[in-house]
Amino acid sequence: MIAAQTLAVSGFPLYGADTGGYRGGGPTKESLLRWAEHTALSMVMQLGPGEDKYPWSYDAETVTTYTALANLHQSIAPYLYSLLLDAEASGTPTIRPLPLAYPDDGESVAFADTEYLLGPALLVAPVVTQGATSRAVHVPPGTWVSWWDGTKVVGPKTWTAKAPIGDPPLFVLGGSLLPTLPGGIDTLVSASAAGTVSLDAKAGLDTALAWVHGPANAGWPDGSSLSITDGAGATEAVTLTWKPHGTGRTLTITLDTSERLGKGGDPTTVHALSGAPVVKAATDAAALGAKGSAYHLTGAKAVLRLDGASEVAIQ
Repeated sequence: MIAAQTLAVSGFPLYGADTGGYRGGGPTKESLLRWAEHTALSMVMQLGPGEDKYPWSYDAETVTTYTALANLHQSIAPYLYSLLLDAEASGTPTIRPLPLAYPDDGESVAFADTEYLLGPALLVAPVVTQGATSRAVHVPPGTWVSWWDGTKVVGPKTWTAKAPIGDPPLFVLGGSLLPTLPGGIDTLVSASAAGTVSLDAKAGLDTALAWVHGPANAGWPDGSSLSITDGAGATEAVTLTWKPHGTGRTLTITLDTSERLGKGGDPTTVHALSGAPVVKAATDAAALGAKGSAYHLTGAKAVLRLDGASEVAIQ
């Protein structure tokens, strides 16, 4: 973690540790999975060489946990790509030490070696103590939302967070918009093996996650873009503008609107300002269907499927 932070701020945006180590015998099961928690939430996730370091050389539980972490890493690939573009254009570090990102937060210095920011949106605090199932976590100023259960923490604050193996403390800064990949993809490269789902097989199916708290923008490697505008008043709309690159592209986005600059109030309606009409899903988010623009609302959460270029308002 120290190397990743040091190299990122020194102009090396793509450092990645060899999960499990490069030389010598394999680590314990616990050490391998804690190591994977860090690399899953870094720019490069890879295994060190040697059968004694591979998850399938341990047991089924190790494979299941490692697979979930690998899927997490893969799902945020478009976000990681955007960090690389920023690093190339302006030298912005992909992985950021807390004191660099929040220089006025003096308490963050004590946590700089074992916590870091993955881009501006994700705060990562892997477990580095053998046998621990919790750890002290410090969040800098702002509202931070737990990736796992949606719990909100307003910083600066230090407290003890639960950290079972496979679910390291991971928080998203309120207001963030993350471009992601759809689930169920086995590989990002072309594949011909039976039952293997490649990225190409889900071409045109874009996804994103948003925690609405003011304006936000996101881009995809193919040039597609999404912007969010949060209305100034409590009764004003949240507006989404989806501009896909080419035709036949859809976006499924999950939005947490509970922050909304503190205005409160759960969304009750979604309507199209441009593009195809947006219809309400009959039952739940799973019923959005494969075609057509649709939405589902549950409390402060909205799930939308936008078929083609669209601008929609959520009120």
